[in-house]
Amino acid sequence: MEFIENPNTNIHIRSHLASLFSLSISCRKLNRLNLASKYNKKGVTISSQNEDIEMNNLFVQHEGIVLLMKNNLDSALDSLNKSTKYFESKNLKADLAISYYFLSQLYFKKKEDSLAVDYLKKVDTIFQLTNDIHPETEPTYKLLTNYYREKGDLNKELIYLNKLILVDSTLNSYKDYLDKGIKNKYDLPRLINQRDQLINLLKKEKYQLRYIIALILLILISVFLVLKYRHRKLNRRFELLLENLGKKGEKESKILNSVPSKLSSETKTEILEGLKRFEESQGYANRNLTLTDLAKSLNTNSSYLSKVINAEKKKNFSSYLNDLRLDLAVTKLIESPMFRSYKISAIAREVGFNNTETFSKLFRTKNGIYPSFFIKQLARQSSG
Repeated sequence: MEFIENPNTNIHIRSHLASLFSLSISCRKLNRLNLASKYNKKGVTISSQNEDIEMNNLFVQHEGIVLLMKNNLDSALDSLNKSTKYFESKNLKADLAISYYFLSQLYFKKKEDSLAVDYLKKVDTIFQLTNDIHPETEPTYKLLTNYYREKGDLNKELIYLNKLILVDSTLNSYKDYLDKGIKNKYDLPRLINQRDQLINLLKKEKYQLRYIIALILLILISVFLVLKYRHRKLNRRFELLLENLGKKGEKESKILNSVPSKLSSETKTEILEGLKRFEESQGYANRNLTLTDLAKSLNTNSSYLSKVINAEKKKNFSSYLNDLRLDLAVTKLIESPMFRSYKISAIAREVGFNNTETFSKLFRTKNGIYPSFFIKQLARQSSG
């Protein structure tokens, strides 16, 4: 530099800039960052004065790298982005690879790992095109391999481990570039062994994955068959419910001999006729109806009424009312599309139930299916 800067020396300006650039890189690698910046700034000034745009951008790029080492991330990003745009416009792949590599280091420091990895992949793209990698960007594949190992992505880890082995072989062939220490930084047999272990692990995982998929398929098929069987069973119950509803009108009520003898035949007849009128008028849809209320409306007492219901209907008063209400629900659901559009709670109230859950449970107990399923099947029949 002293020789070049001597006024009596007649030397091309590019040699001057090249010496400044080499001095700056040497200072950076010796961690003398302030001195490196001094040479960078001097190079920027001289290259600007002499309109050497390429060298100017190389100094700007290198100052970005120095600022990165100083942890001045915002200024480093500004310098690296500025020089990168120029290198991209001129398609200077070697210089671009260095810019991309140090941009990745910057984003790792910013904890933006995803963006950092994107820049490392750009370095990889350039290497695939040129088959030439600068020692500055040497850690690229080690970083990518480690990144995907930490992510648990074994397939991508294997991809970049293979590339790391290739780069290691390439760098070892640059005898003019590398001293023994750098060439031995990666032990090739160790990397190959690591790759083979990873391949075996991937094979094992693929086998386990096939087993898991087969098990999941078996479970899904079993669930499908169970649901299909259950659906067929429910459909059969739905069909039986419709069949039984059709036969219901054919049955006539008969007075049984089991009606207590204390009741006169006239009283029995009056109560049964009253119950018939009560059923025809759908008086049971009254949610507040009691045994006493019904007895009074039939001009009898609750004891007689209860005995007749127990003997004739083969059930107690509560079950008698509930069955009538459930039958009414079935009939109205079949006959009225409007009624089918009601919520279950509204349907329950309409036929005499105060509690929706009680209605649904009793409906299923009596008919084998829930009212919601019955409504769906009726709707399906109508649309079909």
